[in-house]
Amino acid sequence: MVLVFNVSNIFSQENAKHLTFKGVEIDGTLDRFVSKMQQKGFTYIGESSEVAILNGNFAGYRDCNLYIYPNGKGNVYMAGVCFPTSSSWTVLYSNYLSIKNMLLEKYGKPLFCTERFNSTVEPRDDKSKFYEAQMERCEYKTVFYFEEGMISVQISTVQMRCYVSLTYSDRSNSQEDKDAAKEDFVKMLVVALNNMY
Repeated sequence: MVLVFNVSNIFSQENAKHLTFKGVEIDGTLDRFVSKMQQKGFTYIGESSEVAILNGNFAGYRDCNLYIYPNGKGNVYMAGVCFPTSSSWTVLYSNYLSIKNMLLEKYGKPLFCTERFNSTVEPRDDKSKFYEAQMERCEYKTVFYFEEGMISVQISTVQMRCYVSLTYSDRSNSQEDKDAAKEDFVKMLVVALNNMY
C-alpha cells in the first residue's frame, strides 16, 4: 500500500503544473533556470548560499536583483525580485502600488492584502511613514494564490534600506522541498530509535 502511494505521489509530481515567471515554468535545475533568465536579458552575478543572483530590468524598473532558489532536491521552487531601494515613502509606496496594480490587472482579486503601520502613533507625513518602514513597522503585502503556487508583493526592509519585493513560489516544487525535509526527519528518527535499542 505504501509503495502505491509513493508511486502515485511521484506520478503526480511529474504531471504537476508549475507557476511561471517571465513565461518560464519555475521548475528544473538552477543552472537551467538561470540560463533561461539570461536569455530573457538578466545578467548572472553569482551565487550565495546556493541561491543564484541575477540583475536586470523587470516590469519597467531598471537594476532589479533576481534571486532564484532551489529546493532540497535541486529543483527551482522560487524566484524573487528585489526592486531598487527607495529614498522616500512616496517613491516606495508608489513602486509598491504600481507592482500591486499590475498584478491586480493580470490576476484579479488577491487572496489577501494587508496595508498598515504597526506603530503606536499613526504616521502622517512622508518622513514619518518612511521612518516606520525603515524600522520594519510597516506591513504592506498583497498575496495572490493559484493552483500552481503563490505570488506576493510587499514592502521589505533590510538594514534600514527599503524596497519592494516580488516573489513567485511554485507549489509543487515547494511541496517537494517539504517532502524531502519530512523524509530526512523520518530517517533521523529511525537512526535515533535504532541507537536506543
